[in-house]
Amino acid sequence: MASDSPSAPDFAFEARALSRGLRHVAGVDEAGRGPLAGPVVAAAVILDDLNPILGLADSKKLTPLRREKLYDEIRAKALCCSIALATAEEID
Repeated sequence: MASDSPSAPDFAFEARALSRGLRHVAGVDEAGRGPLAGPVVAAAVILDDLNPILGLADSKKLTPLRREKLYDEIRAKALCCSIALATAEEID
């Protein structure tokens, strides 16, 4: 039976990329329904492995309050963070 508690990312992809000599790896995610119902928001973040953020997990598995707290911590601790929005019209 699957657990309802958020699981931490394992960073396996990032570890492979770093082992090949890549210096920074950006994680990317999106939210929204795009052209079906409105805008899509996407973010790309490069985390600092020397300044970890505890509790990162799939945002859909986190409470709204936990997402807000992690947002502030990510913005404060990430090496780089970018957020973009595309409207349904732009996507179409």
